[in-house]
Amino acid sequence: MGKCPYFPLMARLSVTGVYPPFSGRRGTLPVFLSDVKAQHDKVVGLVETMLKLHKDLSKAKTPHEQKSTQRQLAATDKTIDTLVYELYGLTDDEIRIVEGGT
Repeated sequence: MGKCPYFPLMARLSVTGVYPPFSGRRGTLPVFLSDVKAQHDKVVGLVETMLKLHKDLSKAKTPHEQKSTQRQLAATDKTIDTLVYELYGLTDDEIRIVEGGT
């Protein structure tokens, strides 16, 4: 899946609207969201799309179907990464580090 290391944290979203604390170089800080349900629903929808696309890829019969599905998978993966980067307020420099760039 995506390159974002924070994605597993999203799976533990609590109903209180607070993500589990993130411990990193800068210490521990909880992440609060004003509209947790909408964010959760968006991520769940994208994950469901990824699962469907993986099934579609395994059933693809032609190279064109395979390539098209792979493009859709890549686009959905990028969308998930972007959403998580926004949730955590990562800067462009931090995103480059997460994605393995310099």
